Amino acid sequence: MVDLTLDIGGDEASWIQWPAAFPTIKKLWIGVTYNRECKPHQLQQQHEFIQRCPNLESLTWSFSTCLRLPIHEIKDFVSPKTSPCPKIKAFAFHCPGFRLNLPEDTLVEILKACNNNLTSFESDGVRFMHLYSQALITSLALSLTRLHLNNCCSRSSRPMMKILSSCPHLVHVHCAGLLHAQDILGIDNITTGWLYQDQLEWIHPPEWACKNLQVLEIGICGLQFRTQEWQRVVLKQLAKLEQLRVLDVADYTDTLNIRSQDGLDLSLTTGLDILSSLTRLERLGFHSLRQEMTKHDVEWMIKVWPRLSSVCGWVHPSASERIELEKIFKRHGIAVDHLK
Repeated sequence: MVDLTLDIGGDEASWIQWPAAFPTIKKLWIGVTYNRECKPHQLQQQHEFIQRCPNLESLTWSFSTCLRLPIHEIKDFVSPKTSPCPKIKAFAFHCPGFRLNLPEDTLVEILKACNNNLTSFESDGVRFMHLYSQALITSLALSLTRLHLNNCCSRSSRPMMKILSSCPHLVHVHCAGLLHAQDILGIDNITTGWLYQDQLEWIHPPEWACKNLQVLEIGICGLQFRTQEWQRVVLKQLAKLEQLRVLDVADYTDTLNIRSQDGLDLSLTTGLDILSSLTRLERLGFHSLRQEMTKHDVEWMIKVWPRLSSVCGWVHPSASERIELEKIFKRHGIAVDHLK
């Protein structure tokens, strides 16, 4: 038994009577899989069970919102000095269906305990702020290869851009939030007040630290009502990530708005050809963003991105146009999905 999932529910957990130790378990998902209560004694049982897996490499701990998050226990598991499971390299915690209303200093405590011990970190529904991102950089910049921030809540995307320009070993980044164009370009709010729309040549955007990034899933916004030059500079930044296999720039913060115009316009007339360096691209996602692609745009993608196998999003608002364009993709073995 290498991979185990334990969904905790009811008054009693029969699995507590299992053997005293599980040396073969390397990947464990434990807790609640959907919105329901989990009693305090069950949380303690979960903690005790995890301790019985000394060779654990990946731990996902899912909590009920009716309970206090066991900060001390989490810190023990992720700390290389105190962990009963010293081989843990991947850790995730979340509350299904809810946002975790945790103080930022609590999240900072957890990250500080990691001390470059984790290669994968995932949190669900937490408020992603400056101190959180700074602690993540300080504690995990030298080890982190995978970062998954699902349903993150933040007023600014600057903390995420700071991570992308500080963590050199990142390979997979998923953030169900938005990355603002002005943060990609390194422009502050004061500058945008007097910056001429078409004069960006003197701007020096922050460099990506993660040049070997293979998966980038994050919405890009802040381009509506800007000139095409803003989009072109953003595309030039993305073009530097030449190892990308997955590029998903959809806005998943508002799934009801399926025709947003505040995002990348993926057409040759607005600079799509700038992304010709992404020759390893296998999947392109833009669900919720309004696109008006042409036959030339589609044929360019097929030619320049020979590994492309999946496209997610509406390629055109007109049903008849969309059907014809999707037929071209499908003739070349490229699947088209309207939803992720």
